[in-house]
Amino acid sequence: MYANELGKRKPRSRIGLLRALRRGVEALYDDPTRAAAVVLDRMDIKPDHARRACREFVSKKVIPRDLSINPHAFATTLDAMRHTNLIKDQSPQAELHACIDVQFLDATGLASLPHHPR
Repeated sequence: MYANELGKRKPRSRIGLLRALRRGVEALYDDPTRAAAVVLDRMDIKPDHARRACREFVSKKVIPRDLSINPHAFATTLDAMRHTNLIKDQSPQAELHACIDVQFLDATGLASLPHHPR
C-alpha cells in the first residue's frame, strides 16, 4: 500500500508517524550518542559504526532537524521522476502534488513546506 493511500484511509496514523519521526529527529540532534544507543538496541552493528553514523547524520544534516525539504534535493527528485515518466504534466503545481500530499501539514505542525496552500 502506498503512503498516500494509507494516509487517506488512516490519516491519524500518518500524522502519528510524522510526529514520531520529528521526535526521533529531535532526539538525534539533541544527543547523537544516546541516539546511537537506541540504534544499537535495534540493530546488530558495531557500536563505533552506530555512533559515527549518528554524528554524521547530525553534522551533514541528512535529515533536517525540522524535517524541511531541501529545494535542491526536491528539484533532483523531480528531475528523476520526469526522466522516468512518473510526472508527465510539466507544471510546477502538478509536480508538487505528484510528489507530496500537503494536506497533513497543518495537523502535524510541519507547515513550513514551501508552496503550502493555505
